[in-house]
Amino acid sequence: MRRTIRALAVAALVLPAATQSQQPPADYPVWAFPLKVERPLPKEEPQPKTLPGSPKAYTQQEIDDLFNPPDWFPDRAPAPPAIILKGHGDVPGCAACHLTSGLGHPESADLTGLSVAYMVEQMKDFKSGARIDTARMTKIGKATSDEESQQAAEQVPVAR
Repeated sequence: MRRTIRALAVAALVLPAATQSQQPPADYPVWAFPLKVERPLPKEEPQPKTLPGSPKAYTQQEIDDLFNPPDWFPDRAPAPPAIILKGHGDVPGCAACHLTSGLGHPESADLTGLSVAYMVEQMKDFKSGARIDTARMTKIGKATSDEESQQAAEQVPVAR
């Protein structure tokens, strides 16, 4: 009985402290690793952003445009088909998530090294409903033609 009372007393002291949200340090890059804290994001600077080794510069608005995603290194590969860079209707440009390199963002699939046949088959499965992704790909698969899927798959570089 005493053990139970002690355990409840400790839990009563520890639980409230553990459930309080902790503020990140002032220099924490919230834009890179958002936390669930009641703190506004820093204001976006209006000047274009650059990447080391890239001849391009884009504003944040241009970077966030899913129907015209940036191609930071256009000289590294042949010009991608329109489905990769522009998309249409319900289909954002593939590069918005998978990048023109095929490597993808951390939350998106890395497509490099996958065979053309495999990628085309996955798009057919999204279209038919055999494969389901509640985030985006099912809707994109249904709105993408077989020809567009083939063109996009053929553009993905081989693994590096």
